[in-house]
Amino acid sequence: MIVAMDIEKDKNWAIFRAPSGQDSKPFVFTTTREGFDNPLIDFAGIKRITTPATLFVGFESTGVYADPLIHYLQAPRDTTCSC
Repeated sequence: MIVAMDIEKDKNWAIFRAPSGQDSKPFVFTTTREGFDNPLIDFAGIKRITTPATLFVGFESTGVYADPLIHYLQAPRDTTCSC
């Protein structure tokens, strides 16, 4: 799974590419906890179904604008499902 992002100060754009080569439609999410928890993105869910070797997250260098997302992605999470 590849996640490509365009990081801005207040909002970000992302697109997913599945192993099959199929791309999602580009979508926007805010640079907030609510934006990062957006169900369209579901980073925690992606981390549950992929391994570090199969998940690639890429974005352009944007100085400090990427810091909140980097911290969010690196934070430990409970990846158990109480379904």
